[in-house]
Amino acid sequence: MFGRTYVYWDYSFFNVSVIRYADVLLLYAECLNDKGETTEAINIINKVRARVNVPALPLTMSKAEVLKHLQDKERPCELALEGSRWYDLVRWGIVEETLKAHNKPFVENYVDTKHQLFPIPHSEFLLNPDWEQNPNYSK
Repeated sequence: MFGRTYVYWDYSFFNVSVIRYADVLLLYAECLNDKGETTEAINIINKVRARVNVPALPLTMSKAEVLKHLQDKERPCELALEGSRWYDLVRWGIVEETLKAHNKPFVENYVDTKHQLFPIPHSEFLLNPDWEQNPNYSK
């Protein structure tokens, strides 16, 4: 009907969002902040905020305040439900403390060094037996 190629929208590979411009800008702001260029990082964050008419951040924020804002507010709000939160937490090294702060009964068996990486599938070791398995997993 109406010349549709696919019955369901998710069967098509057209218009698949891989990364959004806002994500690129926030990653860039994070890099600038890490380099000590905090004012420029705040300007980049304010570009993202201006798009949705959110008040600008003050240029007087410290490097630590900008990082905390990115971790707690900006990235979670801007990229909600896009699947990038886990990778942000791993990159910042705060997976365990974040999970334990919000999901205490569910993370009793969480092992920081094990659960940040997936095990390498056995089929890959058949192709190259010299590979080593990721930490805390056996071949």
